[in-house]
Amino acid sequence: MKILIVDDDRINGAILNRLLGREGHPVIIAHNGEDGVDTFHREQPDLVLMDIRMPRMNGYDAARQIKESATDRFVPIIFLTAVTDEEGLAQCINAGGDDFLTKPFNRTILQAKIGAMERIRQLHAKLHRQKEQLEQHQDQVQQELEVGQHLFSNIVLAGNLLDAPCLKQWTSPMSLFNGDLLMASYTPAGGLHIMLGDFTGHGLSAAVGALPISEIFYGLTEQGFSIGDLVEEMNAKLLTVMPTRMFCAACLIEVDFRQQ
Repeated sequence: MKILIVDDDRINGAILNRLLGREGHPVIIAHNGEDGVDTFHREQPDLVLMDIRMPRMNGYDAARQIKESATDRFVPIIFLTAVTDEEGLAQCINAGGDDFLTKPFNRTILQAKIGAMERIRQLHAKLHRQKEQLEQHQDQVQQELEVGQHLFSNIVLAGNLLDAPCLKQWTSPMSLFNGDLLMASYTPAGGLHIMLGDFTGHGLSAAVGALPISEIFYGLTEQGFSIGDLVEEMNAKLLTVMPTRMFCAACLIEVDFRQQ
């Protein structure tokens, strides 16, 4: 881990530099809070060891600025403090610290705390990568849904006469795509065919069955076929293209205005 030490005590900085260097950690040192913030922006370290009482900017303010600038990246801050009372330690945590190390330093405890922060940092990085992958997947799904909605509207709803004066309809689907189907189309003789259907399941898988059904409904109605012919052709098509677990419950109506 690249570690930033922010401490105005040069002896403390030298001791920490030697201890961390033995463990193979690259070390950068800043001697006050303001330089520590600038160094953090420039070097992008993986962990910060922060003293509290320093000139130009104390450790609390420096820690707050570092945490704000880190945004989604988790950069643990361990406060270096001689304070042992509960109020002082709580103030370290409230300022954005993730842990604290009391002076004088114990090498074993220092190594344990850094190791713990490294494990937390790796876990946070893994979660962040998974979050990005999930967002990318959601974007892809949304794009596919938009394409599907466009196709669904152009194919299933093409030529639909749901705005006919003799029809009033209201739908409230659970999702954008669903197995609910309502179609209406005039016959060459001036009659009206209406179909109300419901496919098994919900979502896109249920809506897929509407594509072959709508093609048959509009095509055969336009050609003057009867309701019976439509039902027979739809049933044969669904048996051919749909899984056996999926079916459509439907009601088909033929309105003959001449015969009232």
